[in-house]
Amino acid sequence: MTFRAGSGNRSVRSILNVQSIYLQDQVSIGDHWDLIAGARVDRFALDVENQLAGQRFERTDTLVSPRAGLIYKPVESASVYFSYARSFLPQSGDQFVSLDLSLAALEPERFNSYEVGAKWDILDNLSATVALYRLDRTNTRAAGPTPGLSC
Repeated sequence: MTFRAGSGNRSVRSILNVQSIYLQDQVSIGDHWDLIAGARVDRFALDVENQLAGQRFERTDTLVSPRAGLIYKPVESASVYFSYARSFLPQSGDQFVSLDLSLAALEPERFNSYEVGAKWDILDNLSATVALYRLDRTNTRAAGPTPGLSC
């Protein structure tokens, strides 16, 4: 088979196998507090072949993503909460087709999410909610403050 570079030509083949297991529980602590805790274990196995260049790269990552939350209910119709979660994305492009020697050596991108919020059931058919969140992204390939380096 002959491949020619240019738009519309498929020159990269990728196979991604993902296996996951997730465990979570919510426990009431007294009349006003709920605790949520959980974890997810993911195994990403990626095999990418650039058929034009005749190069093949593979990478396997096993990652643990914890999750925790705390809910306070001062009254039946209102609650305030805080949550934390972590997730990952392998360094291989959005469609898992751009793995190369450099990317295969990089650790997966990591996302830490923090959220605080409140909910108030004003009437049976009217609720008010508010939330603030922060997402920290590390091991990203975005340009860093020093030219030629990544964050």
